[in-house]
Amino acid sequence: MIATFGPEGPEKCSGIVTTRYNAESLKRELGQDFRLVRSSVVEHQAPFETVQKFLYCHFTLGSLGAMSPQGYEKFLAAFLTLPHAL
Repeated sequence: MIATFGPEGPEKCSGIVTTRYNAESLKRELGQDFRLVRSSVVEHQAPFETVQKFLYCHFTLGSLGAMSPQGYEKFLAAFLTLPHAL
């Protein structure tokens, strides 16, 4: 399960430029070792009466259940760029 800003999420959060994803763009970012099971965009009531849209995605690893070294490197690089303070 990965959560990040959705495609209509804020362009900045606490002054930091964000990266926004839809389910397909996040799947591409993670690479072919991941299979998207389902996704959902959820509206979050943020401080100051604003609404932020978050994307939640449920992924599984490919049919072998193991990730290639290249897949792991792509996953780790993508994971480190995602917002973590939800």
